Amino acid sequence: MTNALLPDFLLTPRQLLQDPEIQPLDGHVYGVIYWYTNMRLQTCLATNVQIALVLGVSKSGVNKAIIRLGKKGYVQSSYDRSHHTRTLLPLISFQQTNSIPHGTLAQSQRTLTEKAVSQTGQGSVPNGKTNRPQIILGAENWTGP
Repeated sequence: MTNALLPDFLLTPRQLLQDPEIQPLDGHVYGVIYWYTNMRLQTCLATNVQIALVLGVSKSGVNKAIIRLGKKGYVQSSYDRSHHTRTLLPLISFQQTNSIPHGTLAQSQRTLTEKAVSQTGQGSVPNGKTNRPQIILGAENWTGP
């Protein structure tokens, strides 16, 4: 797919990874459906061909994956006869139940930095590059390259 918008990464819910009846392609298809629903239209109107192009797989593989996901209740598929469009809806919500609480990582890094400063007694981190305390920001403050 040249000149097309492609996802940087896909999210696959843990439920899919742990389900023995779900194949790896199914998780990738789910990730593409979820990705489409988080775009401007907030819905996935992608055809099997479009999903297959994003993943670099066959249309029939995508079709089988959507059928498996639908039978297991992970995806809902509905067809609008008046507009001749199919809508795919991911049914697993992403919740941060087992993740690090917001700010915890940054606070831990600041605590380690403060501890290093107090151990050197110099008001700096022991890297010898600065006489100011170095503050290390966590992932929630990272803006990317």
